[in-house]
Amino acid sequence: MYTPSNLNKKGQDAGPVAVLIFIITLMIILYVLFIPADFRDELLEGDDPFSDYSSNSNDRDRDRDRRDRADADIILDESPGQLTPEGRDNYEYTLPSITIFETTEAQELRKENPFVVKNGWFTKRSKNITFDIDDLDLINNALLSFNAPRREGELSILLNGESIYESPIASYSVDAVTLPKELLRDGANKLTFFSSSVGIKFWSSNDYAIQDLVILADITDISRQRGLNTFHVQDSRNNLDQARLRYVPECFDGEVGILDIGLNGKVVFSGVPDCGAVNRIELDPALVVSGSNDVTFTTNKGSYLVDRILVTTELKEKQYPTYYFNIDEDDWDDIDGNDYFANMTMRFLVPDDHYTDIKVNINGDFVGVFTRDEEYTRNIDEFLREDNNVVRLETEEIVDILEIKIEIDRED
Repeated sequence: MYTPSNLNKKGQDAGPVAVLIFIITLMIILYVLFIPADFRDELLEGDDPFSDYSSNSNDRDRDRDRRDRADADIILDESPGQLTPEGRDNYEYTLPSITIFETTEAQELRKENPFVVKNGWFTKRSKNITFDIDDLDLINNALLSFNAPRREGELSILLNGESIYESPIASYSVDAVTLPKELLRDGANKLTFFSSSVGIKFWSSNDYAIQDLVILADITDISRQRGLNTFHVQDSRNNLDQARLRYVPECFDGEVGILDIGLNGKVVFSGVPDCGAVNRIELDPALVVSGSNDVTFTTNKGSYLVDRILVTTELKEKQYPTYYFNIDEDDWDDIDGNDYFANMTMRFLVPDDHYTDIKVNINGDFVGVFTRDEEYTRNIDEFLREDNNVVRLETEEIVDILEIKIEIDRED
């Protein structure tokens, strides 16, 4: 039986319990309010937000990377040019101009603090000075310059152990001493200074005080003597019949040296070109490779502006313009996840009131382009695939295609 005392005791016990329940409820509400939004949504829907967090961490990282990437990623951008129903039998690759030149200027190889050399019966003091040469072929007119405020006897100078100066000095200012190039070497070089013997004058010494010592040389800078251009050939190497290079060298006769032109590491021309005129070179088709091809221009003297550079290739059999491109895993996940989409844009040179009719073969599927507009765009997600892709252009009439571009862009 409940007595009044029991009822009072029960009321006293319920008070702390109610407070505890209130605190727990408040903590739960605060937890739900302040956890990340994606976890809160899952919690409210009844899912455990931590159940598969670790297994999906890579997916979350990839989603974050997608949000951080640029809005558009261009994976193909080409200029096909004129297309005929029979296909093309030649391609032209226009390359940007290149300026190459060599400069030669006097530079300081070494500067030395003042020092004294002495030769006597009781005191002998010589001086060694070292200086470095990075590339002896780029060094000319090396000179040693110094002043002698105190001078007694003869001064001798050795370069790498060979005598280059042995004479008394009569004045404070000393004529520059030539450092013969045949005695110089790549790497470390050594100059040795010493004065002549006093003979039987044991009470005296021959002293030389040397100051303002500087080693100078004319050094040629070849960093701008070479220029590089690159052109891209689609996979048709076995179909090449002829290849030519055309260029115009802007230069001055008599002031320039040999111009070497290379294709993929092989010299195709070495000589002095006709300045200001169109120069043409026949190229060995075997030197042209599928993919990137490097054209280099190098000179050993003077300045060249190599302008209007054009590479022309002629095919044995006509073919349609074909382009290859790759879609990596990240791009493919963006397309497949519908966060981004792939657009193909084509630009044409369209005569007035004339329709353009082109078949675009994307991985074996045909997309028809029939328009009188100068620009055409459509989504091509359904025709693409991860890794390697191919696009080929075909037409029933002559058409000028200024550009074909495929880019991955953010969904609006």
